[in-house]
Amino acid sequence: KILKGPEHSAGEFKSLLWTEGKEGQFQAGEDSLERIGYDNDLMHDVFFELAQHVAFLVNTLNLQAVYIGGIEARYAQRLQELIHDRINYQWPYDLPRKFEVKIASLGSLSVAHGAASMFIEQLFALPSLSAPSGDGPSVLEALSNLKNN
Repeated sequence: KILKGPEHSAGEFKSLLWTEGKEGQFQAGEDSLERIGYDNDLMHDVFFELAQHVAFLVNTLNLQAVYIGGIEARYAQRLQELIHDRINYQWPYDLPRKFEVKIASLGSLSVAHGAASMFIEQLFALPSLSAPSGDGPSVLEALSNLKNN
């Protein structure tokens, strides 16, 4: 199931390290994997910056699982390692931290499956019982009008 915020942007962010004039969302530079390429310093810098942010959230909110999806397996595996290492490194206590960093089972198709699931959810969703949807009355209003006629 897709998790979305009220502005439909859950999971999107701009790096805390980002400064004016930078392309993309990261201080390290480009945020398109295709433009960055693989196995170079810029890829490592972007993933490291992302791992720092994820570790901050995981440790602050005491999350126990992180799922990586929507990117190719070769990228996901490297990102998985970096996130795991940063969570441990940024954990402020001597007690061991219990958490998992997993690659989503759908891999690079996670986004497509999520979009399809959202479409199906909307297609088969029941109308609101108390609030009108679109231009028509709510179900309660429609039933009340039938009862009065």
